Amino acid sequence: MEFLIGLVLVFALGFGISFAGSIPPAGVNLTAIRISMEQGKPQALWFSFGAIIVEAILCFAALRFASFIASHQAIDFWIKWLAVPVFLIMGIAELRASKAAPVEVEVKTIKKNHWWKTNFTYGMFVCGINPLQIPFWLVWGTFFYAKGWLPYDLVSTLVFVVGSVCGTYLLLYLFVVYAAKVLSRILTGNLSGKRLIGYVFLGLGLLQLGQNLWDIVTRSR
Repeated sequence: MEFLIGLVLVFALGFGISFAGSIPPAGVNLTAIRISMEQGKPQALWFSFGAIIVEAILCFAALRFASFIASHQAIDFWIKWLAVPVFLIMGIAELRASKAAPVEVEVKTIKKNHWWKTNFTYGMFVCGINPLQIPFWLVWGTFFYAKGWLPYDLVSTLVFVVGSVCGTYLLLYLFVVYAAKVLSRILTGNLSGKRLIGYVFLGLGLLQLGQNLWDIVTRSR
């Protein structure tokens, strides 16, 4: 029973981080919204499904590498200190982006007469070329492993991945269903989600800094 409860918590952890991380406007969610408005909700959902397939692969690869890093103390020591500026920089970047003037995003209409431009494969392509996918999960994965919130076993990793893709797909589904309202808010105003994520990153950076300093103090005693 305890093992099952642990898996539920791991699923919730992956779900929550992925859901929150998908809120800021980016290539995948903006394209899903535009496809929904131009071609209908079913086509946008096929696009979203293609995107989460690639996200699952990238998330799993990043987590396995993160588990290797966190399981080696010499590397983990430097990763913990590296995580401080990474979290702080990411937080500042999100806060600065939330204050920037909205930029109109142009997304080309997907032509259906070419197999490599179908919405499913296009979703895989858009997600695959996102340069932030691997760093995002690598940073979070290393953090969760180091904190002991994510066990090292393969089952827990797979459950976390499933939770992450479910979180992403749910948010994309909400974007698709409420496409017109969501798109108008993204393109005409500041997105509160960016500010929230920015504050979360800053808080985690300060928390990691405090823990690193505390470890130094306890070791020196």
